[in-house]
Amino acid sequence: MSIMGHRIKIMPYSTFRLNLSVTSPYNADFDGDEMNMHVPQSVETKAEVLELMMVPKCIVSPQSNRPVIAIVQDTLLGCRMITKRDTFIEKDVFMNILMWWGDFDGKIPAPAILKPRPLWTGKQVFGLIIPKQINLMRTSAWHPDSETDFITPGDTQVRIERGELLTGILCKKTLGTSTGSLIHVVWEEVGPDAARKFLGNTQWLVNYWLLQNGFSIGIGDTVADAATMEIINKTISNAKTEVNELIRTAQENQLGPEPGLTRMESFENRVNQVLNKARDDAGSRAEKSLSESNNLKAMVTAGSKGSSINISQMTACVGQQNVEGKRIPYGFNGRSLPHFTKDDYGPESRGEGLIDTAVKTSETGYIQRRLVKAMEDIMVKYDGTVRNSLGDVVQFLYGEDGIDAVWIESQTLDSLNMKKSEFDEAFRYELHNENWNPSYILPEHVEGLKTVAEFRNLLDAEFQKLESDRYQLRMEIATGGEMVGCVAAQSVGEPATQMTLNTFHYAGVSSKNVTLGVPRLREIINVAKKIKTPSLSVYLNPEKTKEKAKNVQCALEYTTLRTVTLATEMWYDPHIMTTIIEEDLDFVTSYYEMPAEEVDPEKISPWLLRIELNREMMVKKNLSIADISEKINLEFADGLTCICSDDNAEKLILRIRIINDESPIGKDDPADNDVVLLEKIESVLLADMALQGIPDISKVFIKQEKGNRYHENEGLKLELEEEWMVDTEGVNLLAVMCHEDVDAKRTTSNHLIEVLEVLGIEAARRALLDELRKVLSFDGSYVNYRHLAVLCDTMTYRGHLMAITRHGINRNDTGPLMRCSFEETVDILLGAAVYAETDHLRGVTENIMLGQLAPIGTGDCAMYLNDQMLLKSVDLQLPSYFEGGGFDFSVTPSSHVTITPYHASFQDYSLSPNVRSSPITDASFSPYVGGMGTSSAAWSPLSSGYNSSCRGYIPNTPSYRPSSLGNDPYLLGYSPTSPIYSPYSPVIDSNILPYSPTSPSYWPTSPRYSLTAYSPTSPSYDQTRPSYILNSPSYILNSPSYLTILYSEFTFE
Repeated sequence: MSIMGHRIKIMPYSTFRLNLSVTSPYNADFDGDEMNMHVPQSVETKAEVLELMMVPKCIVSPQSNRPVIAIVQDTLLGCRMITKRDTFIEKDVFMNILMWWGDFDGKIPAPAILKPRPLWTGKQVFGLIIPKQINLMRTSAWHPDSETDFITPGDTQVRIERGELLTGILCKKTLGTSTGSLIHVVWEEVGPDAARKFLGNTQWLVNYWLLQNGFSIGIGDTVADAATMEIINKTISNAKTEVNELIRTAQENQLGPEPGLTRMESFENRVNQVLNKARDDAGSRAEKSLSESNNLKAMVTAGSKGSSINISQMTACVGQQNVEGKRIPYGFNGRSLPHFTKDDYGPESRGEGLIDTAVKTSETGYIQRRLVKAMEDIMVKYDGTVRNSLGDVVQFLYGEDGIDAVWIESQTLDSLNMKKSEFDEAFRYELHNENWNPSYILPEHVEGLKTVAEFRNLLDAEFQKLESDRYQLRMEIATGGEMVGCVAAQSVGEPATQMTLNTFHYAGVSSKNVTLGVPRLREIINVAKKIKTPSLSVYLNPEKTKEKAKNVQCALEYTTLRTVTLATEMWYDPHIMTTIIEEDLDFVTSYYEMPAEEVDPEKISPWLLRIELNREMMVKKNLSIADISEKINLEFADGLTCICSDDNAEKLILRIRIINDESPIGKDDPADNDVVLLEKIESVLLADMALQGIPDISKVFIKQEKGNRYHENEGLKLELEEEWMVDTEGVNLLAVMCHEDVDAKRTTSNHLIEVLEVLGIEAARRALLDELRKVLSFDGSYVNYRHLAVLCDTMTYRGHLMAITRHGINRNDTGPLMRCSFEETVDILLGAAVYAETDHLRGVTENIMLGQLAPIGTGDCAMYLNDQMLLKSVDLQLPSYFEGGGFDFSVTPSSHVTITPYHASFQDYSLSPNVRSSPITDASFSPYVGGMGTSSAAWSPLSSGYNSSCRGYIPNTPSYRPSSLGNDPYLLGYSPTSPIYSPYSPVIDSNILPYSPTSPSYWPTSPRYSLTAYSPTSPSYDQTRPSYILNSPSYILNSPSYLTILYSEFTFE
């Protein structure tokens, strides 16, 4: 949408003007922006611009199948104000409003109020300009969910029936760029030209009314009353007190860490929550205090400018500065800025930096370039498949449905795939058929339907509507030549530039950190082997209780001895059977009274490793000290002996000694060797002794989630069910799926390479799609599925994950010119030269390098001349307007592209199927319309579309000259009331050139006219040719403008 076709209107002076609504797709504003204008250089280019790129055809974006051009700013504000219940318009103002309406037909609607004076409502103004085919139900942006009636106290239920605005206040939700908005519905239901007219008329009418009504904003609109200011100041003061209390609690080491966070991160998180809540509370209080007549509130509620946060900041408080969801970290020696005290944690000590924004801008630009280079040659072929320049099939059907993204709606239509006979049988009312007696109509009503003409007409109209809908759907299939890869790259790249969050911490029970925004998008398209926050989403089998989730949590979380160790000590305790440590005396003595196996005190080292375990962690991890002791004995077999206290003892103690089977050889003291060995054993035990869990799963969090469930017997249940699930930090998908309590069908990983290795390429594609959706949809952005699908299929269609980097794109089989245009230019060209590589120029970049037309879009097809058909050619005179009169096929902007079979009139951008076969079309050369005649084969004075005043034909024009033999009946110079024109001329014929043989200026001996100028026996004469006319004055056999017509093709000689 960043390049569109405009109709130029030359105006005085040098200022470049652009309609305000059209600036959105350009991302333009009026502060010195510059634009480039490209003038079409050929008839073909002009046809493409007219049919594909004109602004009305670009109102709806394929990125998110919603409008990108809508009502904005002052007009949007005026729409809200004019459609309020208490807005009435005086007669003089209403008459002037009608003057601004380009389609005014002279009919003035009846006023809503007649006495004491006529008054019209603002809703009636919209009733004039909304197309009559439109029916719509929406709600205003501030509509409360509790109000469900058609007529609401706040007039927030927007209801349009047959083009009449019955209830509701129009705002950005109805007139903006959201899916299903009024502009979207008009564009789809009536056509692009109707949407253009609606946008233009809305601006003309509403802006004129707003000019009469007036609107301004001042300082007074931002000042709250005294009572509100007192509440705001109290809210801010309470927040500061609460933050100071948090600081004191943290300094006294009384602030416990939240799950998954360090103590410092927990402190920052809590301060952030307190300050955010203070700003929101103060802002909402300030917003409620503003009256309905407040001009700032009027702009925010209309959606024309500003938001609730702006009201909060202007009226209440600016609030803290957040970057990436956190307060500004210390960057200058213990402080955020040099003029703050070191280690000041108060709310005032933070500011906002701009470095991150600048860095991210370049990052997203590079990501978009890589996406475009990876998918620039992916296009829809004429067989419906999506392929690249090598002919590899990326998708068998674009988006799995073959539909162009701009037409996407959420609908269910059973009639679409029916055969013609089935369709007729199901929907046509066969009233003329005596045996027709459908089961869905009572027999006594069938006769009434057959006999009453009104019913028959109504039923026929309904059937025609169904037929036209089916035709419309079939026209919405993605066009062959459409470069869907480039569209997908732009659709994914654009929201990436809007991303602000790098990481985000989920508040509440689940406390895993997830990477979002640009860093996560970079990880996904780079197919990174090591990602910042690997995680599993683990669903449980049917028993989804919290206790079951806790058991799974303990079973999955990898726990080492260090995790549950409170302290370690090294003792010299020569008394093996007893101990010098009084705390341990009881359980040591009782153990050696009945030892588990025979013990030789002589072989046991006097050095003791004493480990004290954390009872709280032992309970949390569901571990027993006896299990740990047994695991240590099994791990080290005969090398160590480990005894432990009871689980109910005051302290949980492990006592570990070395067993020396043989006396040490050498001069070193054995006691010294035992100390060194015991220290090594200590470090190994703490770090590597796995007590339970799965390797690489460092933390597991349980949370409750609502979702729809699929039941194998009952199908999909749409009732939301609450269930407990667990999230992990770290991934080991295969081991987790093997756990008996884990539902392996629904368990997912965010590590793409692991999914590929465990589940295969199809599962990897699905995981890739899900991860892209998470990243793009986090801040509310929506990208249509087909664009993400094209990217995912590009990365996976070869059976492996292809990274969107030089290691993926440049390892494909595309030609060296394409590869060198991305990265590693010199290396690729050098290698191509050494190995004599050939580039077949099938892609986009290669052809552009060599100045050729790339095989994309309209350049994907070519015209071939069948020289054998020339032998069967029939000679025909060239029509007169090829001789310089009439239409001109030069590059003049006024030229009409009449050779194309699908040409519509210059001002008509409608996609209606009726335009192509319109009786007044110019497509007289088209094989779909008629033969090569001087008048269109589809034109007839008796045709329903015939109008004596259309196409510049004016009966009283005085500029007609009969000496102009090349005159065309469609040109402006034709006048039947010219004094030298005779309608009773014996040879006059409305289908031929308008000359009269009895005209005073006509001479039978004129060299241009001769009755013998043709021969009925001429070999090229054919009486069955529909466009041949016996008395045509402009037929000359040896005319220099000679034309050869083929049966199926034509060529110029």
